[in-house]
Amino acid sequence: MAFLRWYRIAITGDPVPLTLLAEAIPALANNCFVIRNPEARCLDRVWDSSTLHDGRVISGSDLLDLVGSMLLDGCFWCELDSNNVVVHVAEEAVYVGLSSDQSPQPASLLAEVVANSPYSETPDTPPYRAATPDYWIEVERLLESRGSLLLLTQWAGGIGGEMWYHLRSSEDIGVATGELLPRSVIAVFDPSNFVVVGESNSTAIGALIQSDPSHSNLRWLTPAKRPKLVTRRVDDDQDLRRVINTATPGTIFFDWPEPQVDKHLLASCPDEDGAVRTEFRFA
Repeated sequence: MAFLRWYRIAITGDPVPLTLLAEAIPALANNCFVIRNPEARCLDRVWDSSTLHDGRVISGSDLLDLVGSMLLDGCFWCELDSNNVVVHVAEEAVYVGLSSDQSPQPASLLAEVVANSPYSETPDTPPYRAATPDYWIEVERLLESRGSLLLLTQWAGGIGGEMWYHLRSSEDIGVATGELLPRSVIAVFDPSNFVVVGESNSTAIGALIQSDPSHSNLRWLTPAKRPKLVTRRVDDDQDLRRVINTATPGTIFFDWPEPQVDKHLLASCPDEDGAVRTEFRFA
């Protein structure tokens, strides 16, 4: 949808004045919105992914609380869409796009006309293929040939939106598919991309770790209830030494293959009508 007018509404205060926000943007109080393109940027939070995933409808106090939390903390972000209004939340401001010339009532808040939202760029890349039954047959065949796989399902952009599984059997695939959230994107990595403590030799583990001196793309994934893994990020050399010394058997070290990510089995969970509507793509 092309939005004819954009407004920037400055917001200050802790807690955020949600009543004034609703007065300034009546659509927040009166409309249902759809969460789009969510990003969970922090690991120190427990996200309710079942209520924050792409495509979920939100309204009323839940909607205002979400906008207020995004204003106070950049750990979670999303676009909010309704039929004729789009809302983008930035630090201490809300950008509102309207499909008509009707301006939000500024109340005691300042509504400034702006050319555009800083978050309104439209992706110019096609979505991933749909994760149909044929896709999962490909995953199972790859598992049979490689022996084990890493499966990533991402319900939101950022490390907080990652859900990892160590696949060793078709039963493990069943567990992972049973926990898929709507509009998640999926990637599958074969053993050339990861090492397993207690299975891989020390030379292989050392080689993978040294391949990323800055550790910016290195994940260490600790076993949870099989086949799930818990995501951790390695911060620096000292953190890495601690991780190596305390890693339990089954812990996985994975280095994100940034230049070659498109070579992996990538897919998106389609909606019930079979269409892929998520715009998220792996870097």
